[in-house]
Amino acid sequence: MKTARVPRIPALLLLSAVLAWDGGALHGQEVQPRPTTKLDSALLDTYVGQYELAPKVLLTLRREGHNLMARITGQPWIVVYAGNETRFFWKVVPAQFTIQKDKDGKVEGLLFEQGKTKIRAKRVSGELPEEVELPEPKEVLQSPCLITLTKDLQSGNREALKQFWQEVRDKSPLVESVKGDARSSWVTFLWRGNENTRRVSVTGGLPTVDGEKWLTRLADTDVWYRTEKIPNDARFA
Repeated sequence: MKTARVPRIPALLLLSAVLAWDGGALHGQEVQPRPTTKLDSALLDTYVGQYELAPKVLLTLRREGHNLMARITGQPWIVVYAGNETRFFWKVVPAQFTIQKDKDGKVEGLLFEQGKTKIRAKRVSGELPEEVELPEPKEVLQSPCLITLTKDLQSGNREALKQFWQEVRDKSPLVESVKGDARSSWVTFLWRGNENTRRVSVTGGLPTVDGEKWLTRLADTDVWYRTEKIPNDARFA
């Protein structure tokens, strides 16, 4: 079987998956259940590092407990599960990779597979990339719903937060009218964070100058949001 490195990856993991947040679960393409196995942490540590799928596109692996976490450039961290000692797969999309070693047992790369796409990725580093410190986004409230929530919280009504999440359940993104502009709407993307949440971004919608769409945390709550003014007749593929 021949494999080749390609400059573009049209069917790359997560670029073809539609992810949504629903009660703490990530959903993507339909995937058949597969058996998993638990591996020793010391073995997983030998797989940590950066693998080049294509120019400027890396698959990065880090260990978290008895699992590996995988991230493709520009995408979020997603847990991958071990099928055996060298093969790992995603549960959100039908994709997998197999760790490849040289004759001495040293990790030299991996074989990424999704559908008919097969990419041999060279291990370019055994270290994790340095985390870049990003400036905190300036908090600007435009969503009428979030403005109301903020006022309630400032008045000491902490129950308003619980009520907010109940009201927006299964209704995200929020779509609200723009005062004085009947042709546009405020569209607010939401994420419910926890104590480990540091950065949240969203893809799609209107383009931005730097290509990144960071969500902002609402004060000290678990609400992360990004509001955009979008024409009512806009359509996005």
